Amino acid sequence: MSKIIKEQECLCYYEPRGDHSLEGFQRDEIYKSQLCVDNIGEYYRIYLHDTYYEICGTNIYKKYFKPIKGEKTMSEEKAHNPKCPYCAERTRVHIGNKVKGTTYLAECQFCSKTFAYKFEYTVQFTTYNLVLHANR
Repeated sequence: MSKIIKEQECLCYYEPRGDHSLEGFQRDEIYKSQLCVDNIGEYYRIYLHDTYYEICGTNIYKKYFKPIKGEKTMSEEKAHNPKCPYCAERTRVHIGNKVKGTTYLAECQFCSKTFAYKFEYTVQFTTYNLVLHANR
């Protein structure tokens, strides 16, 4: 039986692209991870979605992910899945190469309408904040 030692968010800084059975993780994206231990040893669970995760050893984890330390102004779900102002569903947004204070467009995965959101990013420990604006 496994036991969760620590939960944290991690940044994918090098895409695994199927290496070590890690698929679907994208560079510059943030994921929830759990350090676990069982009768064999320590390993990580990295959540690709809320209920689906991949597992890997601690050395493999360090090769592709780094833990994010510091506090966030919004949860990972809200920061990477802004709510569509039209249908109120959360839409995944890739945060790589975004500039602080810049407004970006996103297309809702559910209703296919386009909406604008303002991205706020502060490098001091890592703080994310999205402000949504509906296109009218």
